[in-house]
Amino acid sequence: MFVRVVHRQGWDVERVAPGRDVEKRTLATREAALEFARGLSPDWIEVGEVVPATGAVEQHHEWTTLRRQPDGSYAPSGLRWGGKG
Repeated sequence: MFVRVVHRQGWDVERVAPGRDVEKRTLATREAALEFARGLSPDWIEVGEVVPATGAVEQHHEWTTLRRQPDGSYAPSGLRWGGKG
């Protein structure tokens, strides 16, 4: 199971588990969404943040993946990707 935290019309927290529909909850802030996601104790948390449009690039999301550490905390895994940035 992993959890996706993505900024859309608020901050969506999506629990993705094999063989099940995605469960979604929307929270008002990034901090609240990350706290809720950590409470689900997934191995991975994908975090998608909006990058505003510029003259040459359309608005898009940049993604960072957090991995659960042996002590239960989360740290960046080094996996990052984005749109046409």
